[in-house]
Amino acid sequence: MSALAQLFASPFLSLGWLPEEWSMYAAYFVCAVVGGTILLLQIGLSLLGLGDHDVDGDGIDADHDFDHEHGAGLPVLSIRAITSALLMFGLVGMIGSTEEWGTAPTIALSSLSGLTVLLLVAWVIKLQMKLTQSGSEDPRLAVGSVARVYLRIPARNEGRGKVTVEIQGRSVEYDAFTNGEAIPTGARVRVVALAAPAYFEVAALEE
Repeated sequence: MSALAQLFASPFLSLGWLPEEWSMYAAYFVCAVVGGTILLLQIGLSLLGLGDHDVDGDGIDADHDFDHEHGAGLPVLSIRAITSALLMFGLVGMIGSTEEWGTAPTIALSSLSGLTVLLLVAWVIKLQMKLTQSGSEDPRLAVGSVARVYLRIPARNEGRGKVTVEIQGRSVEYDAFTNGEAIPTGARVRVVALAAPAYFEVAALEE
């Protein structure tokens, strides 16, 4: 038996480790439902103006995701990319199970489809970020300047607020967080650093 045949015949790929009542179709179905549900929720929040960015942890939005912190690469770890890949993986797996392609070919094709969608969505997000930033003010110029809190900023990086700051003669609104105490609306703050594109770290100023 060839090495490839042995791999496909392994207990892991044959999924003999799963409970007997747990079918491959059910596993793919769960992946499709989870991925599709989260993706639809995110799209719905975006339409309401609440989910412009995917959320990544530590209270920072996740389409601010991996892409904002690692601007040189593709945002492959964004929630939108992951859920899209999960949805495609599940859908292709369901088709393969229904058409009886076989366990190993179905896993291979569904995984390849999921990976392709993951990279495609990541590329689209990256392109969208570049188009959004094109021709706009350079937020790096705001570092060190004084801004005004437009939307309350939660304490200790537990969420985001908004500030307005003057850049190149224009008053511009940006997302912001602080590592200190909560900062109320209307307070003056110092822009400490650019944590990600259009996302500032700020510190409260003594009034």
